[in-house]
Amino acid sequence: LPLKWMALESIETGKYTCQSDVWSFGVLLWEIATLGKDPCYDGKFLLGVHEILKILRQGTRMERPPGCPEDLYRLMRSCWHEDPDTRPTPEEI
Repeated sequence: LPLKWMALESIETGKYTCQSDVWSFGVLLWEIATLGKDPCYDGKFLLGVHEILKILRQGTRMERPPGCPEDLYRLMRSCWHEDPDTRPTPEEI
């Protein structure tokens, strides 16, 4: 499974929603801002299910890419809210 692109709730439950797609969109934005770098959490590239769940539950998110405008990073961070109901909708994005 593409764990680094998956929302926390999708990793936990295996269910996908429009709001979990918003999480993945935030990761896509991060990839674009880094010119295609592999997403990493807590400086780690290879993560198992338990490790990535622990990192995400602690509130750790990917860092702001160098040169990324603050507004764009703020949008990414909003896509990665733990609570799916607090993420922006596709229409809001």
